[in-house]
Amino acid sequence: MVGLVERTTMMISCVPALLMFRCKLGTSTRMAGVLLLTGSLGGVTTILAMVSYKKVDVGDAQAIISSCPVLVGVLAWVFLSERMNILDIIAGVFALLGVTLLFRPSIIFDRNTTYDLDALIGNSSAIGVAFSIATSSILRRVLSLTAIDKNVSLFYINLIGAVACGVACSIFGEWEWPTEAKHQVFLIASGVLGYINGLLTMIALGREKAYHVALLNSSSFMMLYVLQFIFLGVSPDVYSSFGSLGIILATLLITKSKSAPDISNR
Repeated sequence: MVGLVERTTMMISCVPALLMFRCKLGTSTRMAGVLLLTGSLGGVTTILAMVSYKKVDVGDAQAIISSCPVLVGVLAWVFLSERMNILDIIAGVFALLGVTLLFRPSIIFDRNTTYDLDALIGNSSAIGVAFSIATSSILRRVLSLTAIDKNVSLFYINLIGAVACGVACSIFGEWEWPTEAKHQVFLIASGVLGYINGLLTMIALGREKAYHVALLNSSSFMMLYVLQFIFLGVSPDVYSSFGSLGIILATLLITKSKSAPDISNR
């Protein structure tokens, strides 16, 4: 239900911009296929994430999902011919180490962890989420380089995603609406912020390599701990501090990597 409401709110949030700029909703057959696939992947991501979070710890699932930038780099290299340099690779290593320290998956940090069928299903679903997000990033990069208005792309992507989430809610029986007004406001606000995030990501993908955008998005995990400290007073531990440092180093390396030659050009 959460995914359905968020996707619907994100779709509705596109409408003011569509009306203001008088955007045309028509598109070519090829781009319609890309939009359909991108929106469908959003629904697939929601379904797999629901399965993963139910079967394994959130930290375990999130640590696997955070490997997404590496997959984006590989897919961008294969399908978009976006080359990487040595600083890009080092930045990816720092980002992965940083996120691993932030979430501390039990399979690495807890020797008493047992690996059963639920763990297999949960971890496999998390891997599916990572691949789905990575593929979606490549498709969004393609869309951002076309003449289609970004709000039009987001409108169709979230419309299709909302339908997919509705199917997922029917499959899992997740139709419960939050009863408290505070939770309802939070849910709608999450959708509006999701639209802003999607729009800014599309703008970034129109100017930067998909791999760079994916890596910089990893800084959101660090910001989560910063905001948690500011608003909730929860102090980060040693692991979280070193993890945040790793992500900061990855971000700095990305800013320097533009001046470095690609590996293929060496």
